[in-house]
Amino acid sequence: LFDSTAQDAGIVQALSAGVEEIARWFECSSADLGDRKNSKYNSLAADKEDTFTRTIRPLLDKFELAFNDGLFADDPDHYCEFKTEALLK
Repeated sequence: LFDSTAQDAGIVQALSAGVEEIARWFECSSADLGDRKNSKYNSLAADKEDTFTRTIRPLLDKFELAFNDGLFADDPDHYCEFKTEALLK
């Protein structure tokens, strides 16, 4: 069996604190970096939606604007819009 010493416990605690510190530096949640120790199902869903809103959605908005300005500028009946519901499932 694996015997855990006080030194091993200290290393695990230091690594855990490292993930939280790195998340703070990059202004993201520790769950974004794979730390799931304090996460429940509902908070994971909220974290996923928050990550999407902060990272991918702004890029998609820029693409939509560029496509609409470049392809459909003369046609107000047509437009480009990304359907993102499947990304959040």
